[in-house]
Amino acid sequence: SVVITAAVCCLVFSVFGKRWWSPVKKYAVSTIANGTESSDQTFDASEVQSLYIDWVDGSIQIQRDSGSTLRYTVTGSNADAATYSLKDGALSINCAKSGLFGLGDKHGKNLTITIPENWVADNISVSAVSAPVQAEGLHARELHTDTISGTIELSDIQAEKLALSSTSARITCSG
Repeated sequence: SVVITAAVCCLVFSVFGKRWWSPVKKYAVSTIANGTESSDQTFDASEVQSLYIDWVDGSIQIQRDSGSTLRYTVTGSNADAATYSLKDGALSINCAKSGLFGLGDKHGKNLTITIPENWVADNISVSAVSAPVQAEGLHARELHTDTISGTIELSDIQAEKLALSSTSARITCSG
C-alpha cells in the first residue's frame, strides 16, 4: 500500500509538478569539434516579452548584441535534449526533454543567449542547479535568478524588481 501510494505520488508530481512546456519544439543539431554537439534557435525579439530558463549541470551566459533577434545556442553532449516553447510572448528554455518522472538528459550542456541591445523584458527568470549564471546588460521589469551550487554574476542590470537567491553559491550584481 505504501509503495503504491509513493508510486502514484511520483507520477502525479512528474505530470503536474513542472511547468507546462507545450508545445515543445525541437531544432537541428550539428556536431562540432571533438564530437561536441551544438544547436541553436533564433526568434524575432519583438515576439518575446518574457524569458524563463531552467538549467542543470552546465552553464548559462546571457549577453547583449547589436542585432534585432534573440538567439540561444546549446553546446555539449546531447545538445538536442534541450527544449523550448514560445507561447503568448513567453520563451521557456529547458535543459532536457521531459521524461518519465521528469527525468531526462540534463547533464553537461552550456546555454548562451544573445539578446538585442534595446530589448527590455517584462520578466526574466533563471533557475539553475550546478550551473554558473553570467549575464550582462539585462533590462527587465522583473528579474529573478536562483541557483543551487553555482555562481551568479550579473553586470549592467536594470530591473524594477530584482530577486537573487542562492544555496551554496556566490552572488555578484551591479547595475
